[in-house]
Amino acid sequence: MKTTPVTEDDIARSVWAVPPVSLEPDGTHLNGPENAKLAAHIEAGGVSTLLYGGNANIYAMTHGTYSDLLDAIPDWAGADTWAIPSAGPDFGKLRDQAAMLARTRFPAAMLLPMTGPSSPQGTEAAIRDFADRAGMAAILYLRSDQMLLPDQIGALVDDGTVVAVKYAVETGDFTRDPYLDRMLSVVPRPRVVSGIGEIAAVPHLRSFGLASFTAGAVCIAPRRAMAVLAALKDRAVARATALTGPIQPLEDLRNEHGAIAVIHDAVTLSGVADMGAMTPHLSHVPDHVKDQIAAAVAPLLEQESDLTEPA
Repeated sequence: MKTTPVTEDDIARSVWAVPPVSLEPDGTHLNGPENAKLAAHIEAGGVSTLLYGGNANIYAMTHGTYSDLLDAIPDWAGADTWAIPSAGPDFGKLRDQAAMLARTRFPAAMLLPMTGPSSPQGTEAAIRDFADRAGMAAILYLRSDQMLLPDQIGALVDDGTVVAVKYAVETGDFTRDPYLDRMLSVVPRPRVVSGIGEIAAVPHLRSFGLASFTAGAVCIAPRRAMAVLAALKDRAVARATALTGPIQPLEDLRNEHGAIAVIHDAVTLSGVADMGAMTPHLSHVPDHVKDQIAAAVAPLLEQESDLTEPA
């Protein structure tokens, strides 16, 4: 597992896979073999960045499960893989988890987006407090243009508190975003990745020159996702768009039935790995939705098998 400081090359070299986490039936203990199997599948497709965040439902983890996760991730990740844990989102969790992260060798951790009462000034203070106590850089998960002012983000990046930004503000038109324009005037583009999946990544990388993108379906079809990234870097927008087409049915199901629950069950139904139980307050999707997920996953698996092995 990568333990060296994060560089711009690290940010851009790979799609950022956002895997779910396999749990035993009690919903609190990790299933090590299945999690290792999933990581190996993703890496075999050429992906070298694993982001354990929203899809892993870290929001709901107990103190013990989170501690176990930090211990286990280095065992699941390959020697050259950049594995990223997440923390938060509230200040209490950030404080507690910073102390746990301080004993690890992760070079950075992503901060889950705060949805409770907050202010831009208070959010900046929380980010700085976390980075100082954890002894590592933070990755900002930005889901709202009200979370921080662009100049605040620029200052956090300039002094090394924030090493990358996962940009996931939804505007309805991913080719036009005044807030992103303002942020990119003070934050280097190589430090920003699109954070809303592969379909949004096409306009984000084409129109704004972002470095890479995060996605959940990468866990099922990593070669296809890396082909999308390669096409976008080559400015082959038509090819990138065509490659993302088969993912739309699965994305529609995630939007309708819950992004975390659907990708959790989709990985299991794909046969890649058994993700096991889900932690309350979430639950598995109904059986009739599982049938729809299986139908949506099938063309992704077929497309994946048609792609050549990564160089």
